[in-house]
Amino acid sequence: MNQKYQAFHLAQMTLRLEPQLHTTLANFFPGENNRGLVQVVRNVVNRQGEGQVLIDGASGTGKTHLLQGACLASQDSGVPSMYLPLEEIITMSPSVLQGLDYLGLLCIDDIQVIAGQLAWEDALLELCTRIKARAGRVLLASGKHVADLSWASPTLEAYLKSSFLVCPCSPLSEGEKVLLMEENAMLRGVLLGRSVTKFLVKHYAEDTAALLQSLEILEKFTAGMKRKLTLPLAKELLALS
Repeated sequence: MNQKYQAFHLAQMTLRLEPQLHTTLANFFPGENNRGLVQVVRNVVNRQGEGQVLIDGASGTGKTHLLQGACLASQDSGVPSMYLPLEEIITMSPSVLQGLDYLGLLCIDDIQVIAGQLAWEDALLELCTRIKARAGRVLLASGKHVADLSWASPTLEAYLKSSFLVCPCSPLSEGEKVLLMEENAMLRGVLLGRSVTKFLVKHYAEDTAALLQSLEILEKFTAGMKRKLTLPLAKELLALS
């Protein structure tokens, strides 16, 4: 892939992956254990406290929501910002990261996918150090703990451990997920019965993002419905058994 096409492809991808309006910091549901993390992210956006933060946690815990919410808040304040999911661009050349040091805030998701790929690791290290030198801010997210990844570059591993504030993103409890679904259902105008809510929470126990996506699907199919959604209908619409 030549550099000109690569830059065009990244530009198009960035447009498609602009932070979604519903993934704001204001509507992130932190539960009991992530309140401090949300404040750390807000401080990054407001240029207070740590300038380089790494969020780690299992898939579906809300890391992407936080990164996109931070990017959106930063853009709203007029700061050049970008959200990049490495899972989406890993097939491209690491040179796509060149020239991004002008950003006031760079949010990079899924850094675990480049562990063991020296060219990508070097590109990430160079970009982070250049942004820091220009007083920019960096938010990273990883699906695994930094220490548990097999890095090809000891320099990058040491830099992540020494220069980044590492914060865990904890999964919500079952009760917190029920509250999350009830709040989002109310905002979307979807009338969920408690049995439906509990079933979905158990079915998507390992992935809060998938849980919320199920609500988006139900909203599309039940727009204008004046009665509570039954469990059999919810299963049918979501193709669940």
